[in-house]
Amino acid sequence: MPADLDAVYSEVKNYFDRCAPYYSQIHIYMPFLDKWQFGGLLKEVDTSVAPSVLDLGTGDGNFLRQIGLANSACELIGMDLSPKMIEVARKNLEKESLQATFIQGNVEQITLPDARVHYVVSNGALHHVKDKNALYTEIFRVLKPGGKLFVTDGFDIMDDVFKQEQEQLKEREPEFWNGFLADHQRCMAFMREEIPEDFADHPEEFHISPSALKGLLEQLGFCDIRFKPSPNHIVMYMASKPND
Repeated sequence: MPADLDAVYSEVKNYFDRCAPYYSQIHIYMPFLDKWQFGGLLKEVDTSVAPSVLDLGTGDGNFLRQIGLANSACELIGMDLSPKMIEVARKNLEKESLQATFIQGNVEQITLPDARVHYVVSNGALHHVKDKNALYTEIFRVLKPGGKLFVTDGFDIMDDVFKQEQEQLKEREPEFWNGFLADHQRCMAFMREEIPEDFADHPEEFHISPSALKGLLEQLGFCDIRFKPSPNHIVMYMASKPND
């Protein structure tokens, strides 16, 4: 890995090692966001067939937890740069008597064989990955034919078409819109007031627009690419690997 990427990911690892003790507390402040994320996740991931699921940047393991609670027979695999976050995720799943395998490492170099999993999921992590081409190439590689990608993540570059979709969401679901934004404000206030040093030291982020990401996914061979807006910068997107 180039030296500059080593420095980038060392910063990310150290930041989330520091965040690990209080990271799960954030969920207290965002019920609308969690309901939206978990609802979308369980709509896309067919847990009835006990699939294998890889969670990239697993953090406190909440995506894996939701999938495991839906069907404990699912094979759960979490990957994260931070060993301390993996400790938190492991404990959170053990509280629910759920089993998971955890991998500590860089998601641009997934240490799994080709066509290994039915689903790759991720929540609020991939904006920390600099080399998007390497990231999504790896995701495509480890997905089985017909496998699916499900992500919620932050974007700081929005297309005009996407902004129009946000306005339509605001008109269509005002209660969700207002609750979601209130959640975000409470979460940010918690981070500023309770953990100001860590909040100020947030690691570098690497963003592209939804349209640029869609183009990259198409170029790499993904199909059925869909984006779903939220009231702010967080976006839900899905894609599939074609069947052979």
